[in-house]
Amino acid sequence: MMLVTMDMATSSRLLSSMIIEFKFDSGSGPAIIKSSERIRVGEWTEIVARREQKLGSLSINGGVAVTDEGSGDGDISCPPGNFECVTGNYECIPEEYRCDDYPDCRDGSDELGCGDMSARGVSPGESIGLNLKSPLYIGGVDPLVRVNKDVGTENGFVGCISEISIRGIPLNITNSVIKSYGVSECVENQPCRRQPCKNNGVCRNGLEGEYECSCTEDYTGINCEIYKDECYLNNPCKNDGICSTINNVASCSCPIGFVGKTCSRTARIRRSIEFEEDGYVELSSDLVKHNDAQIIEEYTFTISTFNADGLIFWQGQLPKINGKGKDFIALAVENGQLVFSYELGSGPANITWSEKINDGQQHTIVATRTGRIGTLQVDRYNRIEGSSKGVLRDLNVPGNIFIGGMPNSEVGTGGLFNIGFSGCIKDVTIQQNSRINFQSLSKSGYNVKPC
Repeated sequence: MMLVTMDMATSSRLLSSMIIEFKFDSGSGPAIIKSSERIRVGEWTEIVARREQKLGSLSINGGVAVTDEGSGDGDISCPPGNFECVTGNYECIPEEYRCDDYPDCRDGSDELGCGDMSARGVSPGESIGLNLKSPLYIGGVDPLVRVNKDVGTENGFVGCISEISIRGIPLNITNSVIKSYGVSECVENQPCRRQPCKNNGVCRNGLEGEYECSCTEDYTGINCEIYKDECYLNNPCKNDGICSTINNVASCSCPIGFVGKTCSRTARIRRSIEFEEDGYVELSSDLVKHNDAQIIEEYTFTISTFNADGLIFWQGQLPKINGKGKDFIALAVENGQLVFSYELGSGPANITWSEKINDGQQHTIVATRTGRIGTLQVDRYNRIEGSSKGVLRDLNVPGNIFIGGMPNSEVGTGGLFNIGFSGCIKDVTIQQNSRINFQSLSKSGYNVKPC
C-alpha cells in the first residue's frame, strides 16, 4: 500500500489516461491490471496492489477496477448472477459463492480481493514464482538498470509518494535507502488533504507541511492510531509479557521462563513443556538443514493430550509471509489422529497414523523424511510410509522451527493448522542430536510452563 500525489509533469503516457497499472511477469508472460477510476492531479491517491502466485489485484482508493489482456476478465461469458473465474475457459460459479472463504474456482480467484472492491488479474502460463534479484526502486530506476519493455515506460515518477507498506509492514523510506538521486522532501501546503488522522481525529494544517491531529477521547498517537485500552492505561504484564485486551479486560502472554497472570513468577523449563493452545516455542532453523535430499531427517517427540486437534511441529516460510501453497513440514494431531505432512512444491504428503492418540497417555513419535519419502512410527509399532506427489525432492523452508503452535498460524500455515497444541511435549530430538533444552535453545516462546 502507498499514497501518491502527481504533478502535471508526470509522463505523457500516464497523464493521457490518468490510470494506474499493476504488472508482474513470473516468466510466462505479464499480468496487466488497470484501474478504472482515474486519479486526480495534485490529490493523494491510495494504491493497494497484491499478488499471490499467478493471481493479482489492484485497488485505488477502495474503488472498482478492471483487468486487461491475459487476465480472462474481458467479455463476460457467464450468465447473470454468476461469477467468471479469472482464468476464463467459461468457468462460472454462482455469485453467492464469491468471498465465502472457500475457493470454488480452480484458480482460487473467487476468494481474491475480498474485503475491498478491487481488480483481479492472472499471469498466463504455469509459472508462479518471481525471481527478483535487483533492489527495490521507488519513483524511478538507476540509469544502468535495463527496464523490461513490458513495463511500457522508462520515465520516472514526478510527485510525492508516502506511507509505503510491504506485506503489511510500514517501510521507513529514509532508513531503508541504499542509494538515491534527484529526490527531496515533499512539502505540502495542505497535508490534511491526505487525511492522516485516524479514528475520527481532526486534522489541522501547520507550517512547512506539518499537521496536527486532535484525537477523540479513546485514541492517542501522532495519527490517533493508538486505542487507549486497559493495556495502554494500566499494563499489568511484567518481564516483557505481551498485553492484550478481551472485552476490555487485560490479559498477559508470558515469555518462556515466566508464568502467572502478570508473568511475575519464574518457571524453569528444560526438556518438557506444557501448552494450552495459545503457546509456542521458536527454535532456530539451523537445527536441521534441508540442502541434501539424500540425508535422512529424523524428528522424535513424546506427547500426551486429550484434545482432538493441535499443531506439534512446524517449519515453513519467513514471518509475515502467507504459507498457502508454499513448502512446509509439520506434525499435528487432527481428529485425534497423528498426521505427518510436508510440501515440496508438487503436492503434499499426508501420512496418517490410524489409531487415535488423544487419550491422555504418553506416546513416543518418530517421523523421518528422505526426499519425497516419509515415515511415521508411534510407540515402536511398525512404521508406516508415504510420499509427496510429483518429482521434486528438496524442501525449501527458510523459516524457524515452531513447537506447540506459532504466532498468527492462520497466515503462517496458510490455514492448514489454526489450533495450537494442548498438553505435554517432551524429549524432542532433531537429527538424532541430544534432547532439546528449550530454555537455552529457544529464540522465543510464550505461554508455556513445565509439564
